[in-house]
Amino acid sequence: MEIMVVLTIVGLTAAVAALALPDGGAAARQEAERLGARLLAARDHALFTQSETAAVIDADGYRFEARGADGEWAGVDARSLKPRRFEDVTASAASALPLRVRFDAVGLSDPVRIRLTGAGGRPASVQVDGSGDVRVAE
Repeated sequence: MEIMVVLTIVGLTAAVAALALPDGGAAARQEAERLGARLLAARDHALFTQSETAAVIDADGYRFEARGADGEWAGVDARSLKPRRFEDVTASAASALPLRVRFDAVGLSDPVRIRLTGAGGRPASVQVDGSGDVRVAE
């Protein structure tokens, strides 16, 4: 009986420890969700300001720029579009990084897929289609 109690306690402790361990794909998924939300904010910025807005994504993170009246790109000073460094993930895309994801004044974009891979090796991706829709997938 004592052995059964000890085995039950050890089993419960192991289960709690296994649930507390971070999931290797969770970091990639979380960062992909964050990037997807910020890309949608960039699209909304382009629509509301009627100016082309872009996310510049490189290996370290991403930042947002808007095209001014002079045609030059400049950083966006909006709370939802602050630059961000990737945490515990690496980014890649079919084309070379840095990658510029542009949204025009009506919210349209060139199709692009950004792949984020976490330390556990499980990837997540952010896909922007031509109509400016953003989707996150594993």
